[in-house]
Amino acid sequence: MVLMYVLPKVKAVTIIALVSLSIGILVLIGWALHLLPFYSEKLNYVLVMFNTALGFCLLGIALVFTQFQVKKYNTIVLRALALLIFLTGALSLSQDLFHFNMGFDQLFMIDLVAIAHKYPFPGRMSGITAVCFVLLGLAFFGIVAKSQLTRIISQYMLHAVTGITFIAAIGYLYGLASFNNLYVLNLAVPAMILFFLISVIATLINPTIGITGLFTGELIGATVVRRLSVLIVLMIILFGVFRVESRRFQFFSLDVTVSLLVICCFLAGIGVILQTANWLNRIDKKRHEAEEEIKVMNEQLEKRVEDRTAELLASVEELKKSEENYRSLIEQASDAVYVHDFKGVFTDVNASMCKMTGYSRKELMKLNIIDLIEPEQLKTDPLLLGALGIGKSIIKQRQLVHKNGQLFDVEVNLKTIADNQMLVIARDITERKKAENVLIRSEANLKIIMDTTDTAYVLMDRQLKVMTFNPSAVKFLTDQFKHVPVKGALLADYFPKERYPKFIMYTQAVLKGGNISYEMNFPKPDGSVHWYNARLFPITNDKNEIFGLMMALSDITVTKNSEESLKNANMRIQEHINNVKETAWKQSHLIRGPLATLKGSIDMLEIDPSNDKILEYIKGVLERLDEVIVELSDDVSDPSL
Repeated sequence: MVLMYVLPKVKAVTIIALVSLSIGILVLIGWALHLLPFYSEKLNYVLVMFNTALGFCLLGIALVFTQFQVKKYNTIVLRALALLIFLTGALSLSQDLFHFNMGFDQLFMIDLVAIAHKYPFPGRMSGITAVCFVLLGLAFFGIVAKSQLTRIISQYMLHAVTGITFIAAIGYLYGLASFNNLYVLNLAVPAMILFFLISVIATLINPTIGITGLFTGELIGATVVRRLSVLIVLMIILFGVFRVESRRFQFFSLDVTVSLLVICCFLAGIGVILQTANWLNRIDKKRHEAEEEIKVMNEQLEKRVEDRTAELLASVEELKKSEENYRSLIEQASDAVYVHDFKGVFTDVNASMCKMTGYSRKELMKLNIIDLIEPEQLKTDPLLLGALGIGKSIIKQRQLVHKNGQLFDVEVNLKTIADNQMLVIARDITERKKAENVLIRSEANLKIIMDTTDTAYVLMDRQLKVMTFNPSAVKFLTDQFKHVPVKGALLADYFPKERYPKFIMYTQAVLKGGNISYEMNFPKPDGSVHWYNARLFPITNDKNEIFGLMMALSDITVTKNSEESLKNANMRIQEHINNVKETAWKQSHLIRGPLATLKGSIDMLEIDPSNDKILEYIKGVLERLDEVIVELSDDVSDPSL
């Protein structure tokens, strides 16, 4: 009993299994080497027989297998061992019961010592030993069975072995002659001890069944049983040892010994009663203290309940106010709010729902949500009534039917709430759907424009990875860089390295919100130069966050060439103007001189009209003036101007 209480189940079973196996093996070796006598006159009891030792080896192995997980093959091995143990006892016992000798006793080992002493049954175990093997074999056969009744029967067979060995121990301690003189009831001390330990420890495999449950429980009855049984067993052993030793050394006569045993039993009983009374008094005192503590705790609990009740009442009032506010918010909400059960029947609606559908509250409360949903949509997208878990929600679009039969689009947010109901918030998105359709058409038109325009467009993210581009961009990159663009590629992979630093500077400014416009040129193999106008501007999302930039390239070669021609023409006009100015100066300088001379000569001719020298002089001046005019005419008609 002490082993059951002190040692853990697995450890105790393993220890006893090893002890049984070890002792059995040692005895077998002793018999094999003829080191053990069969009968001891000095000790006056039969020692362990060979077949008995073999049975203990089988018991040790069987105990080990009880600790394995219950599986098909483990159970088969355990029951095979149990059958061998049963046969070991049954074959020996049957010889005593039916008075015959089948030779089983000396099948494995011939007992020469017993033959020499003319023992009637050489090598045969005692009848009580055989009974213990039979009971243990049957017990181990059903100890791990699934049937509760089978395990109960097995447990009580183990208890029977415990009782037999306990009685045998009392016989040895108190010198009952019949226990030693009768072969059938004779049980060797080593076998008795092993049977007792094995039978007790094996009951721990099913600790809640039978008498073992009284020792392994945690209730006060189990505690009392453990305490008293330990003391009683201890007294029996001590008194038995006292009797044996007093008889051995002849301290007292038989009558005095019996009287002393009675007195010792009385004193021990008084001691057990007093010790148990003190222990129960301590328990009662602890119980009384616990009751007092419970009273105090109960008073504190009642006070806390009162306080908590007051808090709950206050919470209820606040909840009512919150519910009123909640109801007011729902009624004033611009979105339609309604509640229906898992069958689709409306249980509550707000004013916006009535306004959106055209039905009154009373009318809606008589309808089912299915009555408001466009029938064709229900076929492709049926309702999720009760499919969502508590607290989970989904958002989807529905097409509802107005009371006047007109269809309109709504976006609904469905959420499962308590009492098998669903709360739905619906918003009319008819206008938004129209805007989306317009936007889609606009995007389609924009795509057409992008695909047909001569301007190259490349959309990049913040890391300058290409997101999308139009055919003109493909043509530009293929013609200029010999590279076909792909989505996800970095622009740095094919952008000219000598121009990339300046381009990075521009893109950083654009990603901060700026707009950049500049011109660049690329030489062609034929010696001509193509010019492009590059524009960089940021691209934002709905939250006005810059997520990338757009690069637009327009071919301005014709414009640049026109500008160059215009510039050259302006230069030629300026040179012509300068020549005109020079000609005018010449006219002013070369013509005014001869004119002044003619004017003076005419005055002289008026005084003397017959003066031939003056006429000759005038003639020479006129010829010179004619040459100057011709020269000026040639300058004005210069083809280079």
